[in-house]
Parts: sequence; structure tokens; C-alpha cells
Amino acid sequence: MYGKCKNLVPKYQRIASLQLLKRSVSVGFDCVAIERIKQSVPQSVSNAFDRHFWYSQWTLTQLFLIKIPINGQNTFFLFILGFGDDGWDNDANFIEVFDEQGEFIGASYLFK
Repeated sequence: MYGKCKNLVPKYQRIASLQLLKRSVSVGFDCVAIERIKQSVPQSVSNAFDRHFWYSQWTLTQLFLIKIPINGQNTFFLFILGFGDDGWDNDANFIEVFDEQGEFIGASYLFK
């Protein structure tokens, strides 16, 4: 689960996801795997996931919502991974971060 550098990767719990699945690179995506939020999370975190989930209906996007305990408090990370420049800035990969109470901490591009 943590790869070769398990001491460098914090333990995390995946809360929800939307993944594009494919048969092969040349064929493209043929289905979507959706893992809905099934546990209690702050409303603002749930709203952020739902907002990006809604946008994903028109864009090629993967979403991953995870929870990582940092200094004894849960922190929520929403990863948004885009797959194409479609006018919605969907070629970007970025993260939104929320504290345990659901307060927005910040957002940043991961790479472009």
C-alpha cells in the first residue's frame, strides 16, 4: 500500500474517489469507478468533493479524497487530477486541503 518508501509516506485513509478506468492506452477510458463518501466528514469537505464530482461529468478528471492524521488531528486532502486542456483548465493537477473541522487551509497546483 505504501510502496518501497513506507516510512516516508504517512498512513492515510481513502474517503472517496472517482477513477477513470481503461482497457489500454490506445483505447482510452471505458468506465468510471466511483467510491462515495461513506463516513462522517465536515460538510465543507463533502461539498468540495461534490463540486468537483459535478464538474467531472463534463471533464476527464480523477478525484481522491483522503484523510491523514497530522499532529493528532485529521487533515483532509482532495486531489483533482485532470487529463486534458478542455477550456475548464482540466489539464491541471491540484490539491485542496481542509483541517479537521472542515476549514479550508489552502490549495495549490501539484504540477502542470
